[in-house]
Parts: sequence; structure tokens; C-alpha cells
Amino acid sequence: MKKITNLYFCFLLSQFLFFAAPFFYVPLFDNNFSLQSSVIAHFFGLAFFTLGYFFSVKKIKGTLLVANKMNNNDKIYVFKNPFFVVSYLLMTFGLFVSILQVALFKNPLDYIHELLINREFNVNIRNDFLTESKDGGLSGVLKMFGFAPLSIYLFSFAILQFINISSLDKKKWKRLNFVALIMTIIRTLFSLERITIVAILLANLFIFLRFSFLKNSKSAYISLIWILLALLLAGFISSSRLEGGGITEFIFLYYKLGLTNLQLVIDTADGYTYGFSSIFSPLKFIFSFLNFTIDLPSPNYDWQWNPAQYLIGALYLDFGPFYIFVLFIIGKLCRLIDDKALIEKKIHYVSIYFIVMYCIFSFAGVPLSNGIDFWFSLIVPIILINRFAKRVAKVETL
Repeated sequence: MKKITNLYFCFLLSQFLFFAAPFFYVPLFDNNFSLQSSVIAHFFGLAFFTLGYFFSVKKIKGTLLVANKMNNNDKIYVFKNPFFVVSYLLMTFGLFVSILQVALFKNPLDYIHELLINREFNVNIRNDFLTESKDGGLSGVLKMFGFAPLSIYLFSFAILQFINISSLDKKKWKRLNFVALIMTIIRTLFSLERITIVAILLANLFIFLRFSFLKNSKSAYISLIWILLALLLAGFISSSRLEGGGITEFIFLYYKLGLTNLQLVIDTADGYTYGFSSIFSPLKFIFSFLNFTIDLPSPNYDWQWNPAQYLIGALYLDFGPFYIFVLFIIGKLCRLIDDKALIEKKIHYVSIYFIVMYCIFSFAGVPLSNGIDFWFSLIVPIILINRFAKRVAKVETL
């Protein structure tokens, strides 16, 4: 059976299109602008990520993407009823917060009617959704809970696929997973976040590939249906946000933007941000919430259309040519998570596996790890497991 290192493959899948980006024509940019240095920097970034992922003193085992039977030494996990109660409460509150953020500026029913029926949609509603508390929006701490439905969907999806749970709990998990998915889709209609759809798409694509070689696999068929629906929803959201532009226009725009802004950072930046554009970026939200005043490094550099940086651009702005060593470390972390989740089946690593996967895919744009929402998504499964999960017995048969 073919072995594929999943998080490594996911990273490369999201990054290889940058090599074609110089040939994309995007009217918003100077298409005669040379991107040679940024392409070279991108290549070295991928090379050092690869070295980090495969550099190990242990024998490289690889990670199976195909379906495997669980090891007989795996435990059965039982989850207390309060786990499901807390999960539903978190998801409901998160969806309520997301709708409330829009309701502060527009009647939610009118908004949905315009979005789904009239298609007379005001693209500025996305800016309203992102409005900070100082400008009339909800606080960042409250908005953070909006990611609860997606976090629990990806968490429950991974548990159902990789962890042995009791037959009684499995029914509850399937119900929880379905409700979380529906709540995530409803929230996406208010937030218009394409990356949420990417998360659903990646998780289901993984399962589809994992089971597609099996005849009459119900899991593969169900995942394929959700993949098709996710693609339709992604196209719908892209057309809403880009005033008629679809997925292709979105891909051309953001890949060209990332490479162009990286080139401008290389050419024009007069200093570095020392981590506050990437790995330390969440601290800025914490400082703001605690009303701490701190002078952060703020170098000057040119940019086109939008100052956003994708992962390598942000790391270069942070550390200059030393960005490659950070990518080396990220590669090693991805290898660790792959091994712990899919080979050793450690429940904490399994619970965050799909969350980490969609964060890695987001590295093609503004990294999710830059915001506290992502870290909230990681913490929720870990806390719920620590509080409510219990191992009760060995598994003798699958």
C-alpha cells in the first residue's frame, strides 16, 4: 500500500501553485513586475520545510493515507454525557455570536434574503463582520467563540475516523458531527470565510481518498457528497466577495498577491518585525485585550492592493533570510503530528489533526495561526478530552 505523509503533502499542495503565479494575469497588479527573488525565496522555504519534515534520527515510517485497521492495543474511549452538553452549548453560543456580529449592522433575515434570494448583496458586509469593538463590533474574545462549530466539527470528524469509541458513543458522535457541520455552514453564510469551506473540503477529501479504494464504501460516498457541496459553497462565497468573481479569480488573485508582496518585502523592507508578523502575532490581540501598550517593530515596505502576507512573506518580514530555519521547525512539527495522530493514534493529536491540516493549507494566504481564533480551535478539543474522556478497555477486535 502506498504511503503518503499527509501534512507534508497538504503543505506542498497549497504552495506549489506559487511557482505558476508569475504567469497569472491579475488586473489589480503590475503584471510586468519581476518576481524572480520571491520565487527563489519560495523555493528555499519549501526545501527547508521538506528537510525539517524528513530529518529524523529515527527510521522514517511514513503515514498511511489508506484505510488501516487499528492496533489491537488501542483503547476504547468513553465520553461522559456532559461532554456532549458542553459541546452543543459551545456551538450554539458560537453561532449566536456570529449572527449577532452581523445583526449589529443589518437585520439578519434581510441579510440572508439578499444573499440567497435577491443576490443584491453588499460586499461591505464582510467588513462589518470583521469590525472591531472600538468601532461598534463585538469584542475579539466573543468573536473567537464563533469558531466553536468548526472546531467541534473537525474534532468529532477525526475522532470518528481514528479513535475506538463505544458503539453507544459513536451514535452520539455522529449526531454531534452532523449538527456541527450544519452550524458551521450557517455561520459561513454570515462570515463569508472561504477558509472555513476549505477546512470542510480538506477533511472530507482526506476521508474520500482514505476509503475510495474500498468497494461500496459508505464513508467515501458521503465525503464525496460533502466535497461537491463545499465546492459549490466556495464558488458562491467567492462570487459574493469578489462581486461576480469565482474560485479561479480568487486563486489567481491571492497567489499573485502573496508572491508580489513577498517580492516587495525583499526589495523595500527597512527592518524586521521579529516574529510579530507570524508566530508572535496572536500576542498583539492579547496585548490589546489587556490594554497593554507596547511599541512593536513596524518597518516600512511597499505592497500592492493589500498588505497581507502569506506564510513565507510573513516569515521573511519577521526574520529576513533566516526565515528558512523557522520553516525547518514547522516541518518537524508537522512530522510529529502526523506520526502521533495517525501511527500512534494519540487522542490529543488526533483531535486537532484536521484543525492543523486546514491551518497548514491556509499558509498560502494569511496564516490562521496569526489569530487567536485558531488557537481557540486547538484548545477546545484538548480541554474537552482532558475533562470528559476516559479509556476503559483494550480492543481485541476491530
